Amino acid sequence: MQAGLLVGLVIYVAESYLWTLNNALPPGYMLMQQKFRLMTLGWLPASLPEMVEIPASNGEFQMGILDEDFVGIVKNQPEFIKNFGIPSTTASIEPPGQIADFSSVLRIQDL
Repeated sequence: MQAGLLVGLVIYVAESYLWTLNNALPPGYMLMQQKFRLMTLGWLPASLPEMVEIPASNGEFQMGILDEDFVGIVKNQPEFIKNFGIPSTTASIEPPGQIADFSSVLRIQDL
């Protein structure tokens, strides 16, 4: 009975080690894999980010590149214009939104 449990444990650890090798991860990630398994079973809290509300803007704002010198340089090289907000435009965001705060996820993973 004890020998069977020992063999099972060795196989389990070996599988985790092979997982790190197959995914080009350092061996320390073996513990991370176990944490995710426990999260999947519901024995550890899931590492989901907290959602933070972003209020709607008050009125309109300018969006894009506003530096005239930089705009002049980019306009002389039209192949780069698609990478920048040129021309700038007036925008407004009516509904409030949410964004993920991953600092809570990092705290859970550092346990």
